[in-house]
Amino acid sequence: MRYGFCTGFATNPRFTIDSSLEAAVSSWGFDYIEYPLMSLVALTEEDFAALQKRAAGPHLACDSMCNLFPGSVPVVGNAVSEEQIRTYLDIAFERAAALSSKKIIFGSAGARKRNGLPLEKANQQFLTCLHLLEEYCSRYQVVVLLEAIRRGEADYINTLAEGAELVYRAREKGCDHIGLMADLFHMESNGEPLSDLERYLPLIQHIHLCEMDRKLPKEQFSPYLQKAIEILRVKAYHETVSYESVMPDNRAEATKAAELLKAGFSNIKIE
Repeated sequence: MRYGFCTGFATNPRFTIDSSLEAAVSSWGFDYIEYPLMSLVALTEEDFAALQKRAAGPHLACDSMCNLFPGSVPVVGNAVSEEQIRTYLDIAFERAAALSSKKIIFGSAGARKRNGLPLEKANQQFLTCLHLLEEYCSRYQVVVLLEAIRRGEADYINTLAEGAELVYRAREKGCDHIGLMADLFHMESNGEPLSDLERYLPLIQHIHLCEMDRKLPKEQFSPYLQKAIEILRVKAYHETVSYESVMPDNRAEATKAAELLKAGFSNIKIE
């Protein structure tokens, strides 16, 4: 397994690119850094070239990226434009590939707002977007993993079960590169049963987690996270897992959190 750290909530302002985190994440004991893809797309050519140069160094690996679409590129609603989506994806996938990313997380609550749109119409638009993404996935040999976002933060695809249903429907139409990710923060916020984590595990290729205050665990995981990690360990989950938290208070907190995560999946007790 490989363990990572998402930068989105750890930067100020949020969802910006902070180059200082690259060496820091490595020094904390993580295997890769998970950037918001929408933020990479927003970089100038010069700034992205500089990041690419740093990526060739010893600190940075980008196994996965999150935040596929910004809110300015809607995929659901009355303002959807295939031309706009394609123009954005041309840059997004090219930059993800330039950093050797193999997984792209599709949360993007702002881009998939229903705003009262009938559910099945929203589903059809979203499935059309997934079919379009399949083209890019096939071309670049990556997967796109659908993320459910908790109620109150998104008005569409709130639960793991809802996300799984759309993944199944997409795969029935040949979208073999479309999968599911599980965000344990959103699941716990919704009060979703962890039996769903086990039920949909065959679709899940990435995990996000943090404590309910968006922070890293201190001495141990909260009960919900402990149980989730135990389920994943027993079921031999072996894909990537990333913390998605605010900036840790210090290096000791970050390294402890990395140790706890690795120990949880290895069933090793940390003193």
